[in-house]
Amino acid sequence: MDVQIRRIKCDENKPFCRKCVNTGRTCDGYESRFRLVTSQPINNTHVEGIKSDAGIRPASAEIKSQDIHLLGRYFSTKTMFDVTLGCDEEARQILQASLTDARIRHAVSSLRALREGIETSGDLTSSVAHNTPSYDYGLRQYCMALGGLASILSSPSPSGVNSALLCCQMFISIEQARGNYAAMAEHIIGGLGIMREYRARPDFVADNKLVPALHGQLPLLDVFIIKVFAAPCKFADPPAAAVPVCGDSLAQQPVESCPFRTIAPDMRAELTMIAESIVEFLDKVSRVESAGNALGLLSEKADLVDSLESWLNHLELVQAEIRPPGPELLSVTFMRFFYLVLKVVLLGALGSSPDLCVVLQTENKRLLDVASHTAVALVRTPGSLRPRPGLTVVTGSPLSKSDIQTTLSAAPSLTPSAAIVTLNTVRESDSPFAPQLSPPRFLADSCANICEVLEHAGIYRIVVMSTAGVGDSWSNLPWLTKGFMAYTNIKYALEDHNLVDKEIRLTKMDWTLVRASRLKFDGPKQKPIDTKMSLVQTLGSNGDGMRLSDSISVSSVAGFLVRIAVEGTFIKSTVVVRD
Repeated sequence: MDVQIRRIKCDENKPFCRKCVNTGRTCDGYESRFRLVTSQPINNTHVEGIKSDAGIRPASAEIKSQDIHLLGRYFSTKTMFDVTLGCDEEARQILQASLTDARIRHAVSSLRALREGIETSGDLTSSVAHNTPSYDYGLRQYCMALGGLASILSSPSPSGVNSALLCCQMFISIEQARGNYAAMAEHIIGGLGIMREYRARPDFVADNKLVPALHGQLPLLDVFIIKVFAAPCKFADPPAAAVPVCGDSLAQQPVESCPFRTIAPDMRAELTMIAESIVEFLDKVSRVESAGNALGLLSEKADLVDSLESWLNHLELVQAEIRPPGPELLSVTFMRFFYLVLKVVLLGALGSSPDLCVVLQTENKRLLDVASHTAVALVRTPGSLRPRPGLTVVTGSPLSKSDIQTTLSAAPSLTPSAAIVTLNTVRESDSPFAPQLSPPRFLADSCANICEVLEHAGIYRIVVMSTAGVGDSWSNLPWLTKGFMAYTNIKYALEDHNLVDKEIRLTKMDWTLVRASRLKFDGPKQKPIDTKMSLVQTLGSNGDGMRLSDSISVSSVAGFLVRIAVEGTFIKSTVVVRD
């Protein structure tokens, strides 16, 4: 910042440092909350066939009612099930701003392209597959919007802050369409932070002094977020016999299996009522004019916080009654996410507590934790897997119960809910005729140890990577594959997998055995596979319909393992999978 260059302390007024303004200088502003991050390369080709002026027409001089209605639908994939969000006013504001703001125009184009991909496929889980023209075009437009917004926030103005909040609304919807809920949570946190920094509503400062809104006409992002999450949910957790598709832990289910949720329906209704009360409270805060009235609202705020905490306590009691320890169901995770969003919104309104920043940081972290996977991996070879955010790596052996116990406690803040086992036996080389190095019963004994330690820790969900040809799938293997497996040293691994298949059924675990077709490893030049969007075909327990050419990529099967571990599908059953 300019004040730092001139060795003058910044007074941290928003949106500009007052010392810069008073001396006629240009304030360089504050660090942008938005980062240009993509999880995969952007394919700038294949955009032929995308109609840039189809559907919503943000560049038009006239905003039509059908355009407002269409964008209002695109804010959430819930609208695919005839759910109304009530966000037409937000849609009108965004389309009006898009007439003159290229950043918002790019964001609108991105969301339109992604939703076109979803509605064309008619399947929320495959929705916008990463190699389709719609997805490539939508991602490119998204990155342009992110880049443009980051540049203006480096030197923000009132109009720039307005654009930031409108773009944030779009970014939340874009990431929801992509199934990237961790990024969606980051946009929620960033946008709510901007609202507080630039005082979109009246607020308290020291000694309960009420200060008016700095920008009274800023978009009310918090109300928009509540509307999107409070809308009815018409998709349910799949039953154990359902056939899922590999994807993100919070990804929605196919349209054809989307009845109203039946998991703790009263809990969601109660949370929605609290959300409606919070919206009414926020409206009162926007219109408050005196410190006395604002102090009166603080008691209402405290009551709403108490209502949220009572709701959470009730949810925990209901959960304890309706299901055993294990991975939480999808519908409950969504409710927890909504609860945390409401709490962050509420705590930030009329924030008079001196430790508000610390409290919000804690709640924001909880929000991100709910939206993201966190894992601890036990590996046999040091350096075979590198730690990264959300992943803790422990080196040890699955034949050692103490190493397994160490793995469970390696991340003190993590309460494990499920285990995924991807072990295989080891040979001297990749040759199928190479001598076996792993001891007899390596897989069976490792799995037995894991189950024993997990059960002792109260963790009952386990997903084990097996192979096609195990158990009742042997009869449906192509005869060439049978010969290859029976007359090479791969037979030893097959025998060990069969022991696992037999013995895990005798445990108390909520087990799933995933019998993968021939694994296809990603080459160094291969385009990365988006595990949220990759499709996996299931062939039942016996693999009826297996072909000699069947295979499955490592990325695809990894995503499938995570998904069924989280969603609790295929409990106490086996399934053959292929790409």
